[in-house]
Amino acid sequence: MGGDAGVSNWAGTSLDPGSQPPGGTLRRARCEYLVSSPHLAHTLTGGSRERGVTEEGTNVTGHTPRSLARAVRWSAAIVAAVAVGAIGLTGTALANFPHYKTASVTTVAPAADSASLTSAQTTTALPDLLFTWTEVGLGNNISVTYKIQSDVTATFGCVNNGSNHPNATNKTTVTEPVTTTASLTSDKNGNVSGSVELDTSSVSPPSGFSCPQGQTEEALSATFAGNTVTDTTNNVSAKLGDIVVTLGP
Repeated sequence: MGGDAGVSNWAGTSLDPGSQPPGGTLRRARCEYLVSSPHLAHTLTGGSRERGVTEEGTNVTGHTPRSLARAVRWSAAIVAAVAVGAIGLTGTALANFPHYKTASVTTVAPAADSASLTSAQTTTALPDLLFTWTEVGLGNNISVTYKIQSDVTATFGCVNNGSNHPNATNKTTVTEPVTTTASLTSDKNGNVSGSVELDTSSVSPPSGFSCPQGQTEEALSATFAGNTVTDTTNNVSAKLGDIVVTLGP
């Protein structure tokens, strides 16, 4: 019992054999045995710090080359998998992201056959609008419906034979929205290249407007505002700039 108590006392207080009660030789042997144990010796001598392991993190200097190589291989595999997934998602996202790559509008000569128009209709005719665009990200062989529109404001007046507008008050201004639709099909790359002419012949002087004898009704100016191409299938629009033209004196 006394020897066991001495060992217990040694384990909890002192490693100095001179301070122990009889039985010190046994205690020294136990001490030498314990210190000679690789795990305890590693702890007592601070071996963990010598091998590069710290308490706050992992210092890779303590790893073997084989462990480092394995870690690098796993990291590379994870990065490669993420990259492949990102590429796949990007392709899918682009194929389902309809948007306009280009879009424009310009004036062109009226599409109506001038031979079928009366002289009054010819002089009051406004230029038509030509809308062109390229929409991408639709998916291949997809039918898409487009709405093309413009708010047309036109001023009409009376012009004499000398191509003058003698009475500045003898004119009228009207505003009318003009629209049309078109159905187009995307190509194998998921693109649609459209070109549609918007007829503006519906915009004309009101029925109550007339000119004195010797003068004719003519379109003096026009503003085409709110020019828009809308993919109504996917609810995507391209809003274009206004156009202002001077047509008469």
